[in-house]
Amino acid sequence: EALDVVALDFVAPLIALFGEGWTRCFYSRNWQCRVAALTHLSAIMAQRLEDVSDAPLAELLDGCMRAVHEGLGDQNVRVYAEACMAVTAIVPSFCGTVDGRLLVAHLAPLLRQLCARMGDSKEVVRTQTTQAMFRLLSPPTGNIVSPVAIAMLILRHLMPSKEEGDSPLASVSKGATGKGAVTGWLCRLSALRQLCKEYPKMIVQQPGSSNPGEWLRLSDGLKHADPSVRHQAVRLYTLVCKMHLRSLGDEESQRPARETWVASLPKDVPVKSIGQVRRYLKLPEAVPEETPAEVKKSLGMTAMTIACIPWDVPSSLAGWAGCSSEILGVLSAPRRGDEKHVIAALKALGKGNCGSSGSLDEAFSNICRAIQQALAAPTGADRYVFLCAVELCQSSVQQLSTSLSGLDLNMALGKVFPTLLERTALSSLAGDVKVGVASDKLVRQLAKHPK
Repeated sequence: EALDVVALDFVAPLIALFGEGWTRCFYSRNWQCRVAALTHLSAIMAQRLEDVSDAPLAELLDGCMRAVHEGLGDQNVRVYAEACMAVTAIVPSFCGTVDGRLLVAHLAPLLRQLCARMGDSKEVVRTQTTQAMFRLLSPPTGNIVSPVAIAMLILRHLMPSKEEGDSPLASVSKGATGKGAVTGWLCRLSALRQLCKEYPKMIVQQPGSSNPGEWLRLSDGLKHADPSVRHQAVRLYTLVCKMHLRSLGDEESQRPARETWVASLPKDVPVKSIGQVRRYLKLPEAVPEETPAEVKKSLGMTAMTIACIPWDVPSSLAGWAGCSSEILGVLSAPRRGDEKHVIAALKALGKGNCGSSGSLDEAFSNICRAIQQALAAPTGADRYVFLCAVELCQSSVQQLSTSLSGLDLNMALGKVFPTLLERTALSSLAGDVKVGVASDKLVRQLAKHPK
């Protein structure tokens, strides 16, 4: 259809470059005409660049970028998809022909527009957007657009309300709340993860750095209300951490720097998300003293209510377990870092001989005290220490209960059970499902026991 007289001045530059017929097609109310105009523009670009002289080259670049920019703002899905294809067909044509800095200046608003549309409620729009951004990373465009620049741009668009405010781009990105916000988060996190996988050397600007830098923006994902967003944010944050610290050596060498990455997270990140980050980084779970005060207050506790009191491990217990006193000595007063030794001691007790000389009720009482020592100490925050303690408790009850009176059995368990349940509650704050399941199985087993 004919162009509006009022808009003639606005479209005059495009008419001068591409003709009135193309311009009328591009501004048509019919979406098929708009798609055809963008397709035609992509097809003729190589020929136009051969025919054009240096003087109008800048004008041609301006006109092409304007057309693509308006196409990316089109609300019709098919027109938008064609505009994404046009970006990756037109921009490479200008590489090596115009100054790189001028091309980057034109690309910047296009990339921001693409980042905004990654939060669109329509899956086809999100898919086309992501594919277009990755195509721009291929040569020759990839020589002026780096993967780390794309990654930083996506990071800054994770929270549109903070970066965009009431800008036109914010209104273009549909689904700012509810399900749309979740899909936008997941789309951007997926793109960032793909960037990290495909361009690890370019993403890591400072190998060995213990400062997360811009990646701390993922903390908003760790605080997100949707569990799938939190999970993907945890995975991405820990992946980036490992990529940056890989140059430091093995996991043990990386541990102090990994702790720094965890400590860099804002204080308002939920304890459960922090716990997931620590597990992915293979760090020991935080001891109760590191639990935020507001969480402790909500649970009615300030620390482990049952303290780990130094204990003189009886020599008879080592004889009953058939191991040396040095193995069980760690249970006297376990400290952080003793987790492996505590696990070895608990496993040694689990191999004890019921036929050994000595009082079985005394042996059972000492086993329960050993479990209490392992769980009340900082070592109890370790998942494997907890699981080993639960396994020892289960096997001891199973093997010794037939030879013990109900009174002896209940008195010994009565001392260890409060510590075990309290440790379970603290571990559940970090989202450790295995600890909760193991504790629940033990409670069910004891509840069904005849004694």
